[in-house]
Amino acid sequence: MAARLPDMPALKIPCGRTSAGDISYLVLTFAELAAEVDTWRGFLASRGVRRGDRALVMVRPGLPLIASVFAIFQLGAVPVIIDPGMGLRNFLGCVTRSRPRVLVGIPFARLVSRIFRSAFSSVVVRVPVSGSLVARLDTGRPVPGASLPPVFSSTSDLAAVLFTSGSTGTPKGVCYEHGMFDAQVRLIRETYGIIPGETDLPLLPIFALFNPALGLTTVIPEIDPRRPADVDPAKIVQAIRQEGVTNSFGSPTLWRKIFDHCLAHDIQLPSLRRVLCAGAPVPLSVYADSRKVLTNGVLHSPYGATEALPVSSTHATEVLAKDVLKDSARFGTCAGRPVTEMEVRIIAITDTPVADIAAARELPRGEIGEIIVRGPVVTKCYDGMAEATAAA
Repeated sequence: MAARLPDMPALKIPCGRTSAGDISYLVLTFAELAAEVDTWRGFLASRGVRRGDRALVMVRPGLPLIASVFAIFQLGAVPVIIDPGMGLRNFLGCVTRSRPRVLVGIPFARLVSRIFRSAFSSVVVRVPVSGSLVARLDTGRPVPGASLPPVFSSTSDLAAVLFTSGSTGTPKGVCYEHGMFDAQVRLIRETYGIIPGETDLPLLPIFALFNPALGLTTVIPEIDPRRPADVDPAKIVQAIRQEGVTNSFGSPTLWRKIFDHCLAHDIQLPSLRRVLCAGAPVPLSVYADSRKVLTNGVLHSPYGATEALPVSSTHATEVLAKDVLKDSARFGTCAGRPVTEMEVRIIAITDTPVADIAAARELPRGEIGEIIVRGPVVTKCYDGMAEATAAA
């Protein structure tokens, strides 16, 4: 994208308000973001980050997250990303199991690593992070390691370890290969008709990592990722209207608050072409209210999990049709239709692992059972949890 659209805004970071009350943004173009990643790559290499390292990323959303993760990719290292909202005990357990050699973190994260030494015992390299690395290193001197060329990884190389939320049990690290991320970008682009030049407001920080590959301008929202439900919806609505946001991803809880605010103040959001709403079942009221607020757009709900995303998708028009409403009353939330390249089957429920797909008994249409999925975004294993992998 830096080569194709060097001057297009890649990232907008809120940095206060103007005298008129508008949000002020620090804006980086794709060329500037690419330069930032190059600088991070050199800096991380100079601190001892090397190919194959696992790097626990504990930074703030926005520029530090995007630049550090892409720099880690370019070094052939493996970012480990854990949701800070899962609670301290679960978080420390995830750190212990993932065995990172590197910690890329803000001062508080580095302090935590010193206090809870046993969980962070595998960490050898601690890389300090605070804001824009380019701004901090722009002293006129060459950046250490800046001439280091990027490593090119194959589709089957381990790309990242992303942890599940723990909402259905112990959080587990899911192993993503580079080819899986490539397929996710392709499926998201094709399923929702996303084109370069659009503007995204990601209410879940990790989804901002897809935007550079999709050619989207990322507007960083004013939201605390540790307490997303405490968001001020007026700030989100202001950013959407001011920046002409066309796309946004967030949970049903967040969009419930945003739609409530809009309806209470008679506000519509005509710039939004699509809202992707996931992470929990989407209530019918959210679908219904989306049609009042999104005058030129549609609320979509992708279905999947950390282990396989996206699997299927539905949208407000489909869900609010009479026949689907009738089924929803009987069976629960509609998860939509499988997206392109994904194959879904329903098999008979068993209490033991299914070691071979030939042993799975596929059920006829209309019967309830287990959902199994095959496709390019289905991950293959949990990190260091062979028993959980076999059970899944």
